[in-house]
Amino acid sequence: MTKLGPKPEAQKQAPGDLPSLSRVLRKRDLPAVVGVSRTAIEAMIEAGEFPKPIRINDHARILGWLESEIIAWQQQRRALRDSGRAPRPKYRPVPPRPDLLTRNRGPKKAGGDAEGKR
Repeated sequence: MTKLGPKPEAQKQAPGDLPSLSRVLRKRDLPAVVGVSRTAIEAMIEAGEFPKPIRINDHARILGWLESEIIAWQQQRRALRDSGRAPRPKYRPVPPRPDLLTRNRGPKKAGGDAEGKR
């Protein structure tokens, strides 16, 4: 990925100033913000193409992403798109599900048709 300068947290602050807090996004909120599924986000994290989550609690069961890092990621993606160097994804999209209405459901049960009932 390309470097776009220091992250907002890394900017110099005057002595005595408190750092600004960054909102934490949970995994269930990411698809609406980023525009891809949770599965695709996991694949991009494994490929090193998406910011890694932070632990919200000590047991590492609750994870979140800093909104500032997600915004920086989006800006990097936009810069790649505008430069014409956008990489092709290394993950494969999930194939569409087969039509559930046309799949074979097996043999019909005896006595289940309308002709046998009189």
